Amino acid sequence: NDPNVLGVWKARDVSFTTPDDFDPKHPNRPLENLYYKQIEFKEGGVFVSTTKRGINSGACIWTKGLILHKGDKTASAYFIKEIDGVEYLFREWKNGDYVFGNGRAYWLIFTRE
Repeated sequence: NDPNVLGVWKARDVSFTTPDDFDPKHPNRPLENLYYKQIEFKEGGVFVSTTKRGINSGACIWTKGLILHKGDKTASAYFIKEIDGVEYLFREWKNGDYVFGNGRAYWLIFTRE
């Protein structure tokens, strides 16, 4: 369990390199261009994501520090970091380029709702 992560997190940006490259004052993408819109961590490992395609509540589960994608068989790290008094959640994103093409993972950045 990880009570600190529970709740809704709104998408804010994406980092194409490392989490350390994220600068809240200089986003990499406009909000309207982000694929993910929000994610929600619920009790009991329930994970709900909202993307441009809609709501998905069955593909992933979570445990402390990891989001597990059942279909892709991936484990993506997450962590919370405070920057200038704002709490950010960094989620590793292992998309199709990673799963099927040996690409690298990206980092999605969210703020608490």
